Amino acid sequence: MFRVDVKGLDAAQSYIAESSAKGRRAISRAYNDTATHVKSNVSKHAREGSTIKATAVKAQITVPYRATSSSLKTKVVVSGDRVPLAAFDYRARKDGVSVKIFRNELERRLYGGAFVATMKSGHKAVFWRFKRSQISGVGRQGWILPADLIRIIAWAKRTYPGWDSDSAVRLPVFEILSNYSVPTLFADDLVWKDAAKDADVYLQKRADYWVDYYLKQ
Repeated sequence: MFRVDVKGLDAAQSYIAESSAKGRRAISRAYNDTATHVKSNVSKHAREGSTIKATAVKAQITVPYRATSSSLKTKVVVSGDRVPLAAFDYRARKDGVSVKIFRNELERRLYGGAFVATMKSGHKAVFWRFKRSQISGVGRQGWILPADLIRIIAWAKRTYPGWDSDSAVRLPVFEILSNYSVPTLFADDLVWKDAAKDADVYLQKRADYWVDYYLKQ
């Protein structure tokens, strides 16, 4: 989880030194404008070097609460959850699904045995069906994480007794997640520092705008 804390608020705080109702409304609106701006800015940076879809990025950038006249604070949180493989540039093939994560990659990554499907809910994603006869193949694919495999096997043993016998049981499908989260797509301290600096400057501009707006009311 990443949090941008805006530092240069002395000028903004001076606007509400006397707890003016208009001043507090002005600053709360400036805070909320800045939160929206930061969310858009971080989304843009995350998509610069990768093929991730904008909707997938925005889903991992949230504003848990917004500023009000009585509570002058807000924050932007970037989660570290692994992004579904379907959030990137993928292509269905006869032998699986090929995916390009980063724009500068020369070769696409092949996820052997994977397939694209749309669930009854309308959710379209890249899936893989786990069954006993594919165990040896999983180890050679190289794309499924050991933790995922252990979790799936433990679940299969609980749910389907005897699943690993000679008569392989056809198990449900699992959506494939990438090894990347939004923060890891641009794991660069300079990017975060630039985001915080940009938010600071933007906040002060919006504070000037809204204070002037309310003073004219």
